[in-house]
Amino acid sequence: MAMNMSMTLSVFIMGVVAATVTGFTDLQVPNLSRMERNEPLDCCNMKTCCVRSMYECLQRHPGNENNMVSSCYHEAGDICGSYNEIVGCCYGYRTCILRHVNPMRIHRAHDVCKHTDCYSPCE
Repeated sequence: MAMNMSMTLSVFIMGVVAATVTGFTDLQVPNLSRMERNEPLDCCNMKTCCVRSMYECLQRHPGNENNMVSSCYHEAGDICGSYNEIVGCCYGYRTCILRHVNPMRIHRAHDVCKHTDCYSPCE
């Protein structure tokens, strides 16, 4: 009786593991970017998402915004996608923020930069 229970349990565990591995195989494709996993945003939505995400990230680092621009830019790209590896999410906004965040506070810099060209192939 103990042997049958042990064998049943082993078969059940192997079945669960096999079903789990089979169910997640599509997600484990190497080097699959967010843009390839999900349908890409159109250019306007990508810019809006990128600017909003980067601004929100910078707001989480008061007093350290200038040092966090690159990290927040990459985080926004992970969330919103990017036009390509060179242009990224919204390079124009990133450049504008870098230029204005030190002499101004982040809120003022954002107001100045939020309508900046992203230098994307769509614009």
